[in-house]
Amino acid sequence: IVIAEIVLMHIDEKVLDADGKIDPYKMDYVSRMGGNYYSRVIPESIFELVQPKDTMGMGMDQLPAHIKNSSILTGNQLGALANLESMPTQEAVDAFLREHPEYAAMHDAVAKHTAAAALLDKGEVTAAFCLLLTSI
Repeated sequence: IVIAEIVLMHIDEKVLDADGKIDPYKMDYVSRMGGNYYSRVIPESIFELVQPKDTMGMGMDQLPAHIKNSSILTGNQLGALANLESMPTQEAVDAFLREHPEYAAMHDAVAKHTAAAALLDKGEVTAAFCLLLTSI
């Protein structure tokens, strides 16, 4: 283990965004995986998982079993749901269905989880959670 104090670091300005922060899409990251194996990060493999700063997410343990054990949702998508402070209320679910009547007739679990995954990929976490809580 190495414990060190960083005294000086050079960062090429070409990799900075408008706010002066390192833009991960402009970097060429390589990671050691162990043994003779390495990994290179490509733009398609980069994703953002927003972390609440002032609140604590409910956590994976609080997700209903049918969501937590989904064969459709990825670990990152489940993490986005678990990052919410609390589950949507029944009133929020009802309001979601009124605003999106196309989901009201959706009863197939696979179709529902697939649609929720698409919402999560667009960053619509609360909407996805509401959809997953319809008719449970």
